[in-house]
Amino acid sequence: DRALLTLAVPARATAAARAVPGMRANFVPHPVRVRPGLTVADFLRDSAGELRATLRHQNYRGDRIRRDLGFTGDAGRSLGPTVNVLESGFDYAFGACTGLLHNLSTGPVEDLQIIYLDAAEEGYAVRLDANPTRYTQEELDLHRRRLFAWLTTLAEAGPDARVDRLDVLLPEESAAVRAGWAATTVDEPCTGVVERVRAHAAAHPDRIAVQDPDGSATYTELVSHASALSRRLRAAGVRRGSRVAMLCEPGIPFVTGILAVLGAGAAWVPLDLRAPRARTAGLLDDSGPDVLYVGPGLDDTATELLAAATAAPATVSWDASRDTDLLPPSGTGDDLAYVIFTSGSTGRPKGAMVHRAGMVNHLLAKVDDLDMTADDVTVHNAPVTFDISV
Repeated sequence: DRALLTLAVPARATAAARAVPGMRANFVPHPVRVRPGLTVADFLRDSAGELRATLRHQNYRGDRIRRDLGFTGDAGRSLGPTVNVLESGFDYAFGACTGLLHNLSTGPVEDLQIIYLDAAEEGYAVRLDANPTRYTQEELDLHRRRLFAWLTTLAEAGPDARVDRLDVLLPEESAAVRAGWAATTVDEPCTGVVERVRAHAAAHPDRIAVQDPDGSATYTELVSHASALSRRLRAAGVRRGSRVAMLCEPGIPFVTGILAVLGAGAAWVPLDLRAPRARTAGLLDDSGPDVLYVGPGLDDTATELLAAATAAPATVSWDASRDTDLLPPSGTGDDLAYVIFTSGSTGRPKGAMVHRAGMVNHLLAKVDDLDMTADDVTVHNAPVTFDISV
C-alpha cells in the first residue's frame, strides 16, 4: 500500500534561504500511501500531508540517508522514480528584446525522472527523462502514456471515487490482461479424475502410482482397489450427490478412498486426525455424511468420534480387496467433488464446496504452472484438510 519516490527539494526551508543564490538542492525519499478504500479526496489530502512531512526533512542530505540506511557505492542511489517540480517560462528583457527561459535538461538521471514545469501564463508541462542504459525510448514512451492516462483518470474521477478502483492500465493493456494473462480456458473435455487415472493405468499399468511407508501400489492396483471400495460404498448407501467423511492418514488407503468416493458419485469430506475431538465431531455433524470411511488401524478412533457426534453415518473400513471388472464411475463435472472446512478463525468453520470441473481445472493449472511431467513425483506433506493437499 505504499510507493516510494525520490523528491527533488531546494533544501531551503525559509524564504530568506531561498533568496540566497547557491547550489543547495537535495534528493530525499518520499512515501506515497494508498490504503484500501481510500477516496480521491482523501488521497489528495493525505498526499499533501505527506509532502509537508517530507519537506520538513529537506536538509537531510541524500548521501547521508543512503549511508544511514547501510547502502554503499551506487546501491540505494535512487530510492524510486524522481519527481522534480520546476518553475519555467520566466521573461528576461534585453533592451527591446525579450528572452524566454526553457529548461532543456536537469542533468544526468539515475533511473526515471518526472519533471513538472510550471510555465505560469503558458500553462503546465510534464516531461519524463530516463537513464538510457535502463530504458529504451519505447519503454519511456509507454511510461509517459501511462502517467498521462492516470492523471486524466484521476482528474475526471469524483472526490468520492475509490482510488483502488481506478484503472491504472492503458486500454490495450487491460485487454491484454483479460485475453492473455487471465485466459484460463483449456481446450480439452472436462474428463473426470477417476477416468483420467484409469486411462493412465491402461497406458502404464505397472508404473508406481502411490508409495507410502507400508508399501507401494501400481496404477493397475490403485484403480482396482478403488473400484472395489466404490462397490462397498454403494452397498452402504452412497449415491450420486452423497458425502463421505474420510478418517484416514495420507497414503495408499487415502488416495484409494478419494478415487472410490468420486467413482461412487459422491464427494469426500476429509477429517483431521490431529484436530480436537470436539471440532472433528462438529464437522462430522455439519457435513452430514452418509458414510464414514475409516482408514487402517483407526476403527477405535472412529468409534470414539461417532460417540462424540450427533451424526450416525454407516462406516466402511479399508481393506485390500480388488476388482477385476471396474465399476463404471458416476457423476459429471457439475457434481460435488469435495468439501473442505475452513480454519474457523473468524467464527464457526464453514465448508467450502468444490465441484468436479473446478477440481480438474485446479489440477490442470498446477500441472501447467509447475511444468510437471509424467516423471515428476508429488509429496503429500500437507494436512488432508488443507486444500493444497488436493
